Amino acid sequence: MQCRPQMSAFWSGRHGPHLLSVAAILLLTVLLCLDRVAFAEAEHTTGFARYARVDRADGSYREMLVDAATLNALQANTPLPEGATILMESYYRPGEIGSIFAKRFEGGRWLYGSFRSGEPLPTFSPMPQCAGCHRAAGASEETFTLRMLERFAQTGALQQTHCNRAGRAPCEASIYSGQ
Repeated sequence: MQCRPQMSAFWSGRHGPHLLSVAAILLLTVLLCLDRVAFAEAEHTTGFARYARVDRADGSYREMLVDAATLNALQANTPLPEGATILMESYYRPGEIGSIFAKRFEGGRWLYGSFRSGEPLPTFSPMPQCAGCHRAAGASEETFTLRMLERFAQTGALQQTHCNRAGRAPCEASIYSGQ
């Protein structure tokens, strides 16, 4: 075949050195960006512990995280502290975070927010669509996974459950309590 001699001539000709430089820059950029993405994805979990995973019928799953101060309060059997923060990472494909939902306990109520991996924690605000769903579901402390969080605080073991619903449809409250 004639491909190899043509490619050899192409790379050794006037285009070769320029393309090699471009390729090297692209490779370096990709490597630097991958490192930055890995750092950014880990950044939002700093100071948080993974306490639960909820697998869903469509193959997606959610992982819940809690901040250290809240975990310490639960372990000491004291009320949720001001500033208690819970994160929910939504995975639509294994290992690929879609959205991160967050809630923070301030002034006696939960405030909600969402962000993407690599972004800073959001500005929290009352979000009726979030609060309404959590209240209507009858979740303790407006937290579906509170019983799982309490078990994690007692045992240190990651809690897991399965929801037979797909997407963002709320699961039955009983799946979180182990009933």
